[in-house]
Amino acid sequence: EESFALGRKRRASFSSKRDALSDTQASCAQIANDLMQFANGRVFIDYLYPDDASKKLIRDTAGGVIENVIHSFQGMIDQLDWMTVDTKRKAYNKTMEIIKNVAFPDWIMNNTQLDAYYQDLTFNSTDNYFDMYSKLTVFNIRLQYKQLTFSQTDRTDFLGQPGTVNAWYQPELNSITFPAGILQPPYFHPLWPASINYGGMGLVAGHELTHGFDDEGVQWGPSGAISFPSCDNCTGWMDANSTAGFNSMAQCVISEYNNFCPPNLSQYSPNCVNGVQTQGENIADNGGIHAAFRAYRTHIALDGPDPLLPDRLFGQFTHDQLFFLSFAQVWCEKPRTNDKLYQQLMVDPHSPSMYRVFGTIQNYPAFQVAFNCPVNSRYTPSSHCNVWVPNKEP
Repeated sequence: EESFALGRKRRASFSSKRDALSDTQASCAQIANDLMQFANGRVFIDYLYPDDASKKLIRDTAGGVIENVIHSFQGMIDQLDWMTVDTKRKAYNKTMEIIKNVAFPDWIMNNTQLDAYYQDLTFNSTDNYFDMYSKLTVFNIRLQYKQLTFSQTDRTDFLGQPGTVNAWYQPELNSITFPAGILQPPYFHPLWPASINYGGMGLVAGHELTHGFDDEGVQWGPSGAISFPSCDNCTGWMDANSTAGFNSMAQCVISEYNNFCPPNLSQYSPNCVNGVQTQGENIADNGGIHAAFRAYRTHIALDGPDPLLPDRLFGQFTHDQLFFLSFAQVWCEKPRTNDKLYQQLMVDPHSPSMYRVFGTIQNYPAFQVAFNCPVNSRYTPSSHCNVWVPNKEP
């Protein structure tokens, strides 16, 4: 499962609520969410969206952003100068076949179906914590094994509970999932300006979509079947010339991120980002922001720009600038200790958050234009990587 990993695996978007809980209470809540994800998800959805109108609003507005980002990415594919016409057609087809899961699975809102899902799970009034935990663990393991008996894969499977503050691309399903947990501030709100929604939720959508076209995603076809481009016995959807172009793009990203070395880690070895280890996430970050920003600009071209924000501070920023501020906020996190940062460099497929921001914006001329960055400055290097955009792009 490809996970968006918003700074931390469990980012505290609802910190004000969680701060009121003791460590024991928070742990119990997390276990309940993990082991009864759809029962808890139903409670969560009923609380967030108490009527049909509110459910429709979140799906229409968030779903609209996701659709627009996909259309934007399709336009990016068409403009690529390193991809052949036939491979472009296949890549476009893969985007058309992507399953989009938004907010919650429909079936959990049906009492009969939800009861049937949990029909084999029973508790007694005399059960203690260990008894309940054991029953839940066995129940979930049996659910996993039960899938082996299914004659057909359900590509609409959310594979996670609706309250999760995360998003993911599933290559073997060719699906992208955006639970209700991430369709909340600071990432999204139906009434927010397009610049902020596309910089936050749009970036998330672009990131997950691009995972379908990163170093691992390109190995899977439109329906989720494995499709190695170089396999003699497989029908890879990328031809040799397109594969060479993709590899060149990926190598640029690898080389760039290899040179990102967090300060204060000179006593550690290695002390720089591993470009190979993090290439999938870095490609998704860079391709994702291109798709999100282009979708945002298309939105305002059709619907008109939003007025400046009525705020003494944020009213000073243009909406293009607000887009990038919203993007950067996605990666905001409490600084890690040096040991934790070193551990991340060693094993995490994600680059440290500061480089997820910096590496992306130094590759994107639109940021440099929005903030009037001088040529050859830190944010406007003389050369940069063009990720899922033409090599001739400035």
